[in-house]
Amino acid sequence: MLLGLSALISLGVLSAALVMALRHRGLLIWCLAGLLALIAVQSVVVAAGSSFDAAIPVWLIWIGKGEIVVVLSSALSLLAIAVLMSALNRQSRIEQQLAERSAVLAAAQDIAGLGHYIYDDDVDDMVYCSETFAAVYGRSQEEVQKSVSDTLQFIHPDDRESANAIFNEASDNRSDYVVDYRIIRPDGEIRFVREAGIYVEDRKGKTARSIGTLLDLTDLRKTEDALRENTAALHLAQTHAGFGHYVVDPEKKVMRHVSQSVFNILGVEAREVDGIGMDFFVEFIVEDDQQEAWDVYQRAIDARRPFTMEYRIERPTGEILDIREVCSFLDDGRGLQVGAMLDITAIRQSERELEENAWFLSTAQRIAGMGAYIFDDAEEQMVFVSSEFAEIHGLPEEKLLGALDNALEHVDPRDRDRVIESHRESIRTGDPYDMEYRLVRPDGERRFVREIGEVVAAKEGEPSRTIGAILDLTEIRSAQADLEKRQAILAFAQRVGGIGHIVYDGALDRAIEVSDVAAEIAGSSPEEMLVS
Repeated sequence: MLLGLSALISLGVLSAALVMALRHRGLLIWCLAGLLALIAVQSVVVAAGSSFDAAIPVWLIWIGKGEIVVVLSSALSLLAIAVLMSALNRQSRIEQQLAERSAVLAAAQDIAGLGHYIYDDDVDDMVYCSETFAAVYGRSQEEVQKSVSDTLQFIHPDDRESANAIFNEASDNRSDYVVDYRIIRPDGEIRFVREAGIYVEDRKGKTARSIGTLLDLTDLRKTEDALRENTAALHLAQTHAGFGHYVVDPEKKVMRHVSQSVFNILGVEAREVDGIGMDFFVEFIVEDDQQEAWDVYQRAIDARRPFTMEYRIERPTGEILDIREVCSFLDDGRGLQVGAMLDITAIRQSERELEENAWFLSTAQRIAGMGAYIFDDAEEQMVFVSSEFAEIHGLPEEKLLGALDNALEHVDPRDRDRVIESHRESIRTGDPYDMEYRLVRPDGERRFVREIGEVVAAKEGEPSRTIGAILDLTEIRSAQADLEKRQAILAFAQRVGGIGHIVYDGALDRAIEVSDVAAEIAGSSPEEMLVS
């Protein structure tokens, strides 16, 4: 009876082994199933021989003999051991690879500032969190591995309610969640974080745990804030300075981005430009400038070299603007094309007005026989002379620039010391000066000139400058000398002939000029007759 029960147990164990072998299909399981089969056969043979008188088949008796069982069992045992050792080695390699991957993942998380955790809803407890996760909070793992109610205290009060609502909704629905909020570290520092998690099922198919990550976004937020501030500042600068920028993909020859300021310059509404070709700009260029501008652009694209060009555009209103466009390529010509457009209409208008005023001044100076100069007092250098100034000296302009001696060497030696002293006294006191002296031209001609100058007060940290003008008095002095000579001759003739003269101003009702002869004839003096 006992042997029969043992045989039944052996058959049951064999059946279980066969089921396992069919399910897992592993060599080790099949080896164990074979061993159990031999044991079960031997048990059946022994039980049958002892309990039943029925004849047992010869092949079953042969299989059930002890010697055969021992041999086969040994062979299957050795094979099972070999398979087991192979399985253990494979498991060891898998564990090593898993450890390496875990180390790499941990290092990557540390570098990225990404921590992770496992939370069990059933016990309302964080069963695990990484060191990086705790470091984001500025706390130890023991402090962080608490219930939700405890960890909520780490969240900024203004974000606590909204974050908790998302956590509760995810817990109720077993749904994925992502939430951004602020935390307060023990030292009072506020950090921006993003938490994301998913719910996973346990072995029984019950969703009980959530696995989540925590990413520190503080540096990213600061970068985004700085980017927004810089973008706003750039837009403000572009708006007030009259320039805008654009980005082009040189490979596809299409635009990637155009700033609002460019559309303002063109005088059109902003539009989506991604994928539009550069010929979008060409339609605004004045027809006479289109071909040259397009050739410059095409050469730059082909050679991947920066360029600067100027052209005119016509707005939809018909207004003409002067534009300067500057462009370069990123990554030494291998990257995107970045350009800027500057409205230089006001600059060109100012330049034209300046050129016109300079022409008027030059013409006036030439007519008046007057030249101008600028002298650097600190360096004692003549930094500018007008063409009229040079003409009065009878020298080219470059000969008069530089050291003061270049101009002073042409002053008459009899006047030179006085001129030098007047310059130095004006620089020392800051007072203006007005003097007359004689010049000697390279051809020996002497000219009478009047020089007027004034020291211009310098800005803080900058040297002062003297701005002056020189007026050619030669013709005036010559006319005065001729007049004085004629007056002397007239006075002599009047004295010899006994003829005098009086000039009377009716508006003033008095004489304004009385000759000596006329006063002598009248028995008076010229002074008395001028006031009577």
